[in-house]
Amino acid sequence: MSASPSTLVVTTPKCSLSGDIPLPENTAYAQVNVTATYPIANALFYYEFVALNYTGPPPVLASLGQYNHSATGVPTTNGTFTLSFPISNPENNTVAFGFVRLNDTQGDVAYSNGQPYPLPTCTFSSAAPEATLDMEVSVLDINPRYLNMSVNVFASVHNSITFAPVYLLNIYTTPSSLPVNQSESNGYYLYSSARTNETILPYGVGELFPFDSYTYYMEFQAQETLNFSSMSLNDIQLQPNHVTPNVLNYSTTASINQRIDQSSWILNASALFTAGKGNQLPYLTIFIHITRSPSQVEYAILIPLVALYGMLSVSLLATRKNDLANRLLIYISIFIFSYGFLSYASGLVPFPLVAGQNMLELITLALIPCTALLAALSFVRWMPGIRKNAIAANVADLLGIALALITLLIVTTFSVRQYEPVLGVIRLVPVQYSLRSLGWFGDALLLLFGSGLIYPAAKIALGRHRLKERQEGRAEGDSSQLSKAEKMKGPDDPEA
Repeated sequence: MSASPSTLVVTTPKCSLSGDIPLPENTAYAQVNVTATYPIANALFYYEFVALNYTGPPPVLASLGQYNHSATGVPTTNGTFTLSFPISNPENNTVAFGFVRLNDTQGDVAYSNGQPYPLPTCTFSSAAPEATLDMEVSVLDINPRYLNMSVNVFASVHNSITFAPVYLLNIYTTPSSLPVNQSESNGYYLYSSARTNETILPYGVGELFPFDSYTYYMEFQAQETLNFSSMSLNDIQLQPNHVTPNVLNYSTTASINQRIDQSSWILNASALFTAGKGNQLPYLTIFIHITRSPSQVEYAILIPLVALYGMLSVSLLATRKNDLANRLLIYISIFIFSYGFLSYASGLVPFPLVAGQNMLELITLALIPCTALLAALSFVRWMPGIRKNAIAANVADLLGIALALITLLIVTTFSVRQYEPVLGVIRLVPVQYSLRSLGWFGDALLLLFGSGLIYPAAKIALGRHRLKERQEGRAEGDSSQLSKAEKMKGPDDPEA
């Protein structure tokens, strides 16, 4: 016994949803209030599980060693405080009966309720009937420079388990988890998360700007103590093991700047809910695909480029004797313009961050060698020895536009290292892209610039046709003159 009068009182243990010390998931807590004159030396919670439908007397065992027991840290001072004891790995449809035994530093012993007699402490029940894990996911913002996507996430589930998990859902792709809040509703516990903003990274080719697209995915896994029979996403019921399309949209709570960022993209999203089986936990995978929708800003950049390549193509129509100066004036203007255009365009709209140049920059840079080639072949066309030969002059034009077209294709071809399946194995390999990867715009630009081949090719064909006609005309004229000369000769003509 203690050397002087002391107080050591411990209340009846009650089930708690949080503890004073960090504990692993799948853990409930038995909490007691303690009043002690002297510091506590030892604190143990003894408990035993019984079935939920058990109607017999409390499980009083012969010795303390036969109970499950749990220890906790104790304060080093006296006074009034709360102790939390973990109840690890409880099973559904069970009740934990328990009591607490304390020793203080003076040798005093105290039991909850004054004796080692277990009382119902925590109940662990199965899920609420037809329990559904409800999720809300919306796209809040897409960074125009880095393409990071901010996603707003919320989740909740009605469940009658009476202990709180550490997290509601684990997000493997971030990685992070949704912290859980708990309340009670209609006899069942409602677990819900705070509305959380998560940032996910893209998979895509920013070099194809302004015709780029990106893919994002998020994977959520429910923690194992949450029981639910179905899952919904944004009020759409998900069928297990089936892909559900059109499940996401932009957030309605976005700011003005975020709405501006959203307006640049066409959003498509689908979800796959994989139901749990055996030891496998259920999880949800969301696939988000965005495609840039060129706005008036992007078209304000693209239209001048189309016009410039069209001007280069049309410049070959200038074939008169004094048109060399006109051509060179066009080429010099485009050459100088291409340098300033890039800085203007990058200030007008944010370019996605890439390791090299994007397609818009490559198309603009290709103007420089293309105009240089056309200018050089124009000098060749007007050389005295070639200018007098119409076919040779048109061949120079044809060669110039053909070389410029090839140069455009070479400059706008690049490779990006991507993860691709190779012989059944995912490998990091270079994947090639070109102007034709831009779809209709790339094909239209090539056709427009390549149309410059038509005029010199047609002139060459026409010139060859006329040359052939002249040659045939000369041959007919020589034959006619020969027949007339033969008729003028008489029979006594020695040459006859």
